[in-house]
Amino acid sequence: MSLSHHGKASRVAVPLLALHACDDPIADSAAFAPTLALGNPNLWFRITRTGGHLGFCEGWRPKRWSFVSRTVFEFCDAVLGERERIA
Repeated sequence: MSLSHHGKASRVAVPLLALHACDDPIADSAAFAPTLALGNPNLWFRITRTGGHLGFCEGWRPKRWSFVSRTVFEFCDAVLGERERIA
C-alpha cells in the first residue's frame, strides 16, 4: 500500500507487479484506485477477489505460495521476453 503514498507510483521506472486481494482485511483494495489511474506503463496489477492478506491458497490441498510463485515467474518471463523483443 505504500506505493500509493507520497507520489511513489508515479516515479516507478522499472516493471513492477502489485499483487493484491480484494478481501484483504488490512489493506483496502479501493486505495489502489488513484495508483491505477496514473497510467504508468511500468506498473502492473493483479487484483484477485480472494486471497486475504497473506493467503492466495489454491486447489484442493493448497500449497501456500504456489499461486504467488507462479504469478511472479510469469510476470518476470513476460518482462524479460519483452525486453528481448525490443533489443
